[in-house]
Amino acid sequence: MTVATGVGNESQSTEAAHAETLPWDDFEAVIRAANDGDEDALKRLMQLLEWNPDLWQSVADLGQTALCALIAEMAGGDQLMAESLRLKAAEIKESLLSESPSRLEEMAADGVAISWMRLQQLEHRCAMLETNSRDWAEFWLKSRDRAQKAHEAAVRHLLSVQTAEKRLRRKGNGRTGRQVEPVR
Repeated sequence: MTVATGVGNESQSTEAAHAETLPWDDFEAVIRAANDGDEDALKRLMQLLEWNPDLWQSVADLGQTALCALIAEMAGGDQLMAESLRLKAAEIKESLLSESPSRLEEMAADGVAISWMRLQQLEHRCAMLETNSRDWAEFWLKSRDRAQKAHEAAVRHLLSVQTAEKRLRRKGNGRTGRQVEPVR
């Protein structure tokens, strides 16, 4: 894997200007140096992320990170289970989205998929409980109940987002498409 470096002829298009790439090992070295406090490396990292929005967007997608961690824990190294759970989560999310979802609706649908997966994990744990440990049984049952409430809240949130967006569309108010500056 490589990362665009931004080196190129300034008169070229943006894509062409960023065509030169940095090997992944070198990119990881920039990350390590930035993490160690190297200011030049931090500036370089910021440039590389600016030129590679797919990279920073995937790293910053904490919902996806949480889902991946949950799937890894549930699958326990079983790749068939892991891939099946990924597909199930994607299927759930896709089934919840309207025809042209906003980013807010997509995030709310992510929340429903993640909370559903967490609830299923705890349902499975509760089903596998040994009855000889009352304290652990209470812990897992309470965890499941909290997960159920969190899932219900996520579903309500998604429905409220979808309802609000339908109202806005009926009134003719679309998204403004304004750019948001990153916090520095």
